[in-house]
Amino acid sequence: MLTITNPLHNLVKSFDKRSPMQKAVDWIKAHRIPNSGITVHHKTKMVTPEVTGYIIETLYDVGEKELAFDLARWEASIQKPDGSIVAPGSDIPYTFDTAQLIRGYLAVVDELPEIKPNLIAACDYTEQHIDKDGVVLTDSYDMWKLPDGSMLHEYGNLYVLPPLLDAGEKLNVPRYTNAARAGMDNYRKKADLLEFKSQLGMLSHYFG
Repeated sequence: MLTITNPLHNLVKSFDKRSPMQKAVDWIKAHRIPNSGITVHHKTKMVTPEVTGYIIETLYDVGEKELAFDLARWEASIQKPDGSIVAPGSDIPYTFDTAQLIRGYLAVVDELPEIKPNLIAACDYTEQHIDKDGVVLTDSYDMWKLPDGSMLHEYGNLYVLPPLLDAGEKLNVPRYTNAARAGMDNYRKKADLLEFKSQLGMLSHYFG
């Protein structure tokens, strides 16, 4: 197949001196809905509180503090009274999504103390959804279902535990750290935890 190269396109590319990190930050800014969160993907205007939650941490770490603060305030404005947040396109709260909110709040709480009650509420909700055996519970898994009828693997809830552990240590709340450690102990008992079976439901994204 003959490929026709656009010289003007190459010329424009050659003058783009932004670093890869800056390009990523610019993409995030371009896909932030004004006075709201980050879109689920580039083909929709639907925002995702979950992904926005951990993007807050990233933005803060690369020096985009004001944007991180703004997004944290937005998250607080949509947070449910019980501390949870809902999945995109849903009115049902998810433990996974709420835990990602903790990540964002932890990144900014020292410089944005107004967010501390929201952090505590998100931690309370998450801790209450880890049972005595360390099983991470959630109100629904409907949003984890895939078009072929399979489902994203429950092991994705591993990503719930580190932010709760970090919050427990930072806030000196033992029940948060105890719940997170119980969850980690539970997952360590899973014989197939690191098998990464060849199915979409075992995304390495979660485990990374």
